[in-house]
Order: sequence, then structure tokens, then C-alpha cells
Amino acid sequence: MSETNLEFQATKTDPESLSEYLRLFQSCFPTAGHFSEPYLRWLYQENPEGTIVGTDALENGRVVAHYVCAPALIRTNQSANPVKALLSLNTATLPSHQGRGLFTALANATYERAKIQQFAAVFGVANQNSVGGFSRKLGFQNVLGLEARLGVGSFPRMDWKEAKAKACFERIWKTETIRWRARNPSNTLKQSQDHDGSIRVSGKTNFPLIDVRANIYNNSLVVKTDQTSLSCRPFHLVLGSEPKGTARYRFSLPIPDRLKPSPLRFIYRNLQDPSEKLDPDSVLFTFLDFDAY
Repeated sequence: MSETNLEFQATKTDPESLSEYLRLFQSCFPTAGHFSEPYLRWLYQENPEGTIVGTDALENGRVVAHYVCAPALIRTNQSANPVKALLSLNTATLPSHQGRGLFTALANATYERAKIQQFAAVFGVANQNSVGGFSRKLGFQNVLGLEARLGVGSFPRMDWKEAKAKACFERIWKTETIRWRARNPSNTLKQSQDHDGSIRVSGKTNFPLIDVRANIYNNSLVVKTDQTSLSCRPFHLVLGSEPKGTARYRFSLPIPDRLKPSPLRFIYRNLQDPSEKLDPDSVLFTFLDFDAY
């Protein structure tokens, strides 16, 4: 079967297309429980920053490969003001069409379209199996490995002023976007005000005694405090990165890479200026900023 049999087109968000993407995900990832029509509507259509940007490969009118990114606002060391970026997300290729370089082709087509639409960068999280392809074939910087810590109580204790001053990368959340993020149909998140004025967001994990937590700090955020937060879970997982020297981790321990299902790597590519590189010691990033939970 030759590559000329395939047609590339921009990803669509109408109900019929979402149903076809769901069938593709279910064929490629039969054990992945989070794919559903409500999840795809939430992610592909309802994001306040805009609908997804992606590319499909079709053969005889049927989608055989699919790749999408979700719009997000970020701030980097190149700009003091937030800029439009893309979070690299869902990708799937039917087993019968794997090994033909379709993911690379779809990604490149997506990034070319994103450049025209004035997106500044693409970021994401890759596992050990995919990070090499992102860096070698698509020009991403393999910035750093995300740290995972397990503990009790309120941690980390952040110096938010210093963290934001030092950060060479952070995702910018607004009231409407954090509320949208918390409505994830596959794992609805709880919001509450923390002791230091930051917003704590919590979600379930696959373990009954552990929740996942992240804090974000923005004086303009307005959240609906949920009194039914996951505080009954005694242990908390924190996943991400912060600028060096800006956090204190009391009553917690790092989870070694050998105990993780797959160590996660933060990756980044500037679409407008390929020479830009991020400082691994200055990235502010949490589980909220990608699709771990």
C-alpha cells in the first residue's frame, strides 16, 4: 500500500468526526478508559482558548491516523506577555498503517498550519518510548524529566514571587480555562483556596488512598471552592517541575524512576524561532498543564 493512497486533512470537530475519532481510539487503545464522546467534545470543542488544531490521514474516506494539539496560553523567557501555544495531545494510527512515518507527517502538517495561525510554540509530555522521536524527527527540546513526589499535608511550600520571576516557561490559567480544565469528564477536578493565596486543584488517581494535586497562583483567578474536596485521601501525588530553589517539600519523598510505569519528559519546540531553548532549572509545570489526570 503506497503513501499516495492517503489523503491528509485538517482535523474536524463535528459530531460525526468525533464519533469516528472515538472508534479509532478504541481500536488502537482498547484498555484506555478515558476516551468517550463527552471527553472528546470537552477537549476538542469546549476549550476557551480555541478548538483543537490537528491533522488526519484518510484512506478511502476512513480516518487511519490522527494527531491533535490543544490551544493554551504560555509565558516564556522570550515574552513577558502570554502567547498562544499548543499542547501536543492525542495521536493514534491503526496497526495496519503503523511503521510508515504517519505520525511524523501528521505532526509536521499540524505545526505548519499552527505557524500560519500565529501559534508561538508546541509543548507536551512524552514517555520513554516517544521522546526520542519527538526530539530527533520533530525538533523538540527534551527539556527535563518531571519529578513525582508522594507525601502528606500541604506541599510543596512555594515562594510564588520568586518562582514566577525565575520561570522561563509557565502555562497561564484564567478563570474560564481553569474551570474548563476542572470539568474533564474522565476525571472531574476539585478546586479550593490554599493557605498561601494560591488555588489548589485536586483529582483522583487509580489508587484509593492517593489524590493528585497542583497549585497555581494568579490574583485574578476566581474559583468555586468545593467543600467535597479529596482531603479524605491521606496521601498526595505532586507531578511536575518548578524553578530551582523556589519550593520546599516537607513530609514527602520523590518517587524513583524505576518505580514509575514510564518516566515522563517535558518537551518543547518554538515554532517561530527554532533556536529558542528552555533552561531545565527554570520550568514551572504541573499535572494541570498536560493530560495526566
